Amino acid sequence: MTDENRLRPQYIPPRYPPEHSGALPLEPRTRSSVPRVLGILATVFAPLGLLVTFGLAFGFEEELSRYNLVRSELGAFGTWLNIGALLGVALFAVHLAAGIQAIRYARSAPTLLMIYSIFALALLVMDVAISIATFPSHLPPAAFDDLVGPRIGLAVMAAPWPIVALVLISTRGARRACGRA
Repeated sequence: MTDENRLRPQYIPPRYPPEHSGALPLEPRTRSSVPRVLGILATVFAPLGLLVTFGLAFGFEEELSRYNLVRSELGAFGTWLNIGALLGVALFAVHLAAGIQAIRYARSAPTLLMIYSIFALALLVMDVAISIATFPSHLPPAAFDDLVGPRIGLAVMAAPWPIVALVLISTRGARRACGRA
């Protein structure tokens, strides 16, 4: 050890909290931000999902005219489009309510997000299966590509969000942040 280092006093950090102040150490906030982040995303995705639902149910008049069809000629497929749109409206209402509640860290947020996620996944599977099963067989294969193909593609693109929301809101930290253990 050199003389220079020996003469320099060693640093001794002050005690925390200082004994004379009487202050207690602050505990870091441990509330999970998962519910708030999911809530913000849900309030963005719910209106978008509603627009896509209406677009898939009522926005393909050009494709129908290409095959000289009217909506009433679609039979069970046309009926499913209407039923699916109604189910979609109900689902996205729950989605929006869950998002708002999650932003507020409300006790009901985890339950609402779980209900939304499970029913969204079920509706995606049902939509694809029923659309394929009820598509009129007398129409050409190109009509299938134009009318059912987009439904399948959007179902594949939409599936990750409910899965991610279900997994994240099911964590202990997210439930605890909303007042659930």
